[in-house]
Amino acid sequence: MHTLKILLTFGPASVPMDDVRRITNHSTGSLGNAMGRYFLEQNHEMIALRGEGATVPSSFPFYAFKTNQDLQRRLFELSAHFQPDLLLHAAALSDYEIESISIPHSESTTPISVGKIASHHDRITLQLKPAPKILPQLRSWFPKSTIIGWKYELEGTAEQAITKAQQQILQKQTDYSVINGKAYGEGFGICDAQQVRYPHLNALDLSKKLLTLSCIRN
Repeated sequence: MHTLKILLTFGPASVPMDDVRRITNHSTGSLGNAMGRYFLEQNHEMIALRGEGATVPSSFPFYAFKTNQDLQRRLFELSAHFQPDLLLHAAALSDYEIESISIPHSESTTPISVGKIASHHDRITLQLKPAPKILPQLRSWFPKSTIIGWKYELEGTAEQAITKAQQQILQKQTDYSVINGKAYGEGFGICDAQQVRYPHLNALDLSKKLLTLSCIRN
C-alpha cells in the first residue's frame, strides 16, 4: 500500500463550568492511541488531534484540544494546507454545552459569572443547550477524503445500533461509520450505507481494515 495522509481525532472533549471545573466523558484515548501507533508503524503520514482529557499516554506527537470549538477551529485551519486521504473522526465530543449556570434563590435564579463557583451552595442549576456538531462540516472542508465517523451506542439492539450508524453516513455525508458499544456487542464493526462490512473487529484488525477503505473519492 502506498503512503497515505491520515488525519485522526481522538480522546474526549470537555465543557467548562468555570475556570476550575468541567464536564467530560469517560473516553481514555486508548483506541486512538492504538490506531495512531499502528499507522505510523506502517510508515503513513499522520496528523493527530487529541482531547486533553485523554488518560492513556500517547506514543506519538499530537495537537491538543479542549472543547468542540477548539477541535472545530483546528480542523478548519488544517484544511487550508492538509487534505488527508483518510480522516478518522474518533473523538468523543460533547453533545451539550452549558448555556447558563445559576443558584436557585427563593423563586428566582441568580446567574453566576465568576472564575470559580463557590462550594458552599446547597444546589446549583445548569442549563444545557446542544453543542455544535463537527461531523457534518467535514465533507465541505475535506471534499476528497475518505471520512470515517464513529457511533457509540449503549441502548437498544445491535440492529438498531447499526441502523443509527447507517443513518449517520447518509445524514453527515461520511463514507463509513465505526460502530461499537454495549448495544452493538463485542468489538468494532465498520458499516457502509448498506451493511456491516467488517463485524466485531479488535483494535488492531480495525486499524488494518480502515487503511483498506482509504481510496480517494472521485
